[in-house]
Amino acid sequence: IGGALWPASLAAARVLVAHFDRPLAVLELGAGRGLVAAVAAALGHTVVATDAPGAPVDRLRASLAAGIPNIEVAAHAWGELRTLPRRRVDLVVCADCAYDSTAVAALVTSLDALYDDDEAGPDLLLTNEQRTAFDALLRALRAAPRLGRRLDLANLDLPESAWQIDCLPPHRQPPPIAAVYGTHRRRRHPVLVPHSLSSSS
Repeated sequence: IGGALWPASLAAARVLVAHFDRPLAVLELGAGRGLVAAVAAALGHTVVATDAPGAPVDRLRASLAAGIPNIEVAAHAWGELRTLPRRRVDLVVCADCAYDSTAVAALVTSLDALYDDDEAGPDLLLTNEQRTAFDALLRALRAAPRLGRRLDLANLDLPESAWQIDCLPPHRQPPPIAAVYGTHRRRRHPVLVPHSLSSSS
């Protein structure tokens, strides 16, 4: 899965270009081929791009081996908090991370650990194909102990049928949807921008 360039990565890159023009500390979970990390670095952000240990992170390192400045590659398996990068983060990016409902709990464990009881925490950019697993992710985020209290999580206004799609090849996926979720105490614009992003936009 991580070896493919999924439409949600293109959507995340477009959102970064359109809405995040000042330098930020960016953490990407499940960075795959590294497109989003490379675009973020080109925009002047400092990026930590992570993927699972073994072949996924090796593939990510190979993709970003051209010496792109401002990028660090790190191995992180979702839910394994000892390998979660521990530094200031302004924006967390998850592009098509909700591909399998069974992986949602581990992903949310990692995300929730980035928020503590005293700080507002980073903003969160999610882009994903419209799958059942994405609905499961949004539900789990709302229920997360720290993150659920700190982010304004939108209810995406989509028909129920939009969520009944799992693991279709990219050419059969509906257009990805994107949402930027901001903290209650530190809002950026756009705080909530759930919308469809077609491949031609």
